[in-house]
Amino acid sequence: MAYPFGLRFNTEELFVPAVDVDPFMTEWAACEGVVERLTPEVRLQCTIIREAMEALCAVKVRSSKVTNAAASMFLNHPLRCFDRPAWMRERDSDPTIGFQAGLMPGCKEIARHYPEIVQIPEEFRPEVADGDPTKADFLKERYFHRVNECGIANRPPYEHGTTNRFSSWLASMQSWGEKVTSVGEVLLIMLAIAYELPPYTFTAMVQDGPHLVSPTGVNLIGVNPMTGVRPVPGDTLAYVHRDLNFLSGHGKGTHSGLVGWTSDGKAFLIKVGDGELLFQAAMQLEALTGGQIKAGFHGVYMLDSVYDAINQLLLRDGEPRERIIRTTSTVFITARYEAMMGTLPYFQELTGSWDQEKYPNIPAREQMLRELKGNNMAAEATGGLPS
Repeated sequence: MAYPFGLRFNTEELFVPAVDVDPFMTEWAACEGVVERLTPEVRLQCTIIREAMEALCAVKVRSSKVTNAAASMFLNHPLRCFDRPAWMRERDSDPTIGFQAGLMPGCKEIARHYPEIVQIPEEFRPEVADGDPTKADFLKERYFHRVNECGIANRPPYEHGTTNRFSSWLASMQSWGEKVTSVGEVLLIMLAIAYELPPYTFTAMVQDGPHLVSPTGVNLIGVNPMTGVRPVPGDTLAYVHRDLNFLSGHGKGTHSGLVGWTSDGKAFLIKVGDGELLFQAAMQLEALTGGQIKAGFHGVYMLDSVYDAINQLLLRDGEPRERIIRTTSTVFITARYEAMMGTLPYFQELTGSWDQEKYPNIPAREQMLRELKGNNMAAEATGGLPS
């Protein structure tokens, strides 16, 4: 296996705790929001979430709100969407709003330069795009659907994604987005409790935010225009990047290949089990915590196991195929637009400083637009984005 970075030394899944949040939700309702009434067992689960987010930039969660059946049912919809002909998919693409509703085609997202990459140990340091158009995510598309009707002050200048080509699409997007967002908000309450902050410190930031259901679609047998061939084991399917929002939630995807980096720069395979949700810290949470929790670097790579399974499928079918889709159930939980992104006073004291150049006290709207431009997604925006 010729992986171009340290994953070749760490091909086993790093243990990521999976916290059952149902006991917390039961106790939280019974104690009427009084933290001191929580049992030591539940308080321990809050601490585990904090420790995992600080060390791994991620944590896995189980909740009765999100069943394996619901996750599987959701994945059927983006699979159908991304398997359609290009002309059908791309009629829902709008570059004037930075592709923040409907389809973002392949080639449009180019991971920007991240100065922090040099801090990753050399044996775990990935190949980076650094804004190079020849290293765009050529085979990755993404669909954006806004989950909630924001308040007037928070309303984005776009409506729900426009794909409504089969009747259950919008209902599925909305239902899944609400489930994952709801569990994510529980996680944020538990995280605040672990830091001995007011319980709704973080959830107040994301209330009425422009949350997005954003499944990706990667054609695993597509031809990369830069190489002229389909991906082979070790190839990059999505270059390493960090998410620009507050918290990113994922259920189990259709294929493995997601690689994360710990806060101290070690690469590891991420696997999401049946009935689990993976939550990854993103840039807004990093800013508010002053880097106490870091936005996790992650990318997607062709694994030997996936490559072999694809070849077996092609042999079994016996007929040429143009597309085999790897899709996800990603939901971006995002701060409301007017929320200020400067480091909170508690974390200024905890970390001993506030890096105002790295974490300027600007509205989330401005922070998001900067990142979208940095990743090339807003290159053709004509004023429809938040400003």
